[in-house]
Amino acid sequence: MTAPMVNARLTPMVNTREQEQVRRLRIRYATSGGCGVQIPVTVTAVTAVIPLIREEQDTNYGVHITTSWLTTRAVTVRTTTSFTCTFGTAAPASALLDFIIFRSED
Repeated sequence: MTAPMVNARLTPMVNTREQEQVRRLRIRYATSGGCGVQIPVTVTAVTAVIPLIREEQDTNYGVHITTSWLTTRAVTVRTTTSFTCTFGTAAPASALLDFIIFRSED
């Protein structure tokens, strides 16, 4: 069986699932709500309320969070001015988190 012919000027053939993933990635964008790097978290805290840099127009935004300690985490409350992150393991001494606010056009 021979490989399908592909025009040399076009990108290689990509399956439909990969095309959908690329399309979704291209339409996500960071918002003016901002991002934060190395935000201190109170020792033994199991939640943290993080203020946004700028107010969002509504609560239909996503939050990507990373922490400096091994834990599960979830955004449990979203407002137009802040979000609340809940941790599965209490924050240790010197705990930090990073976040970015994003939206999707879908």
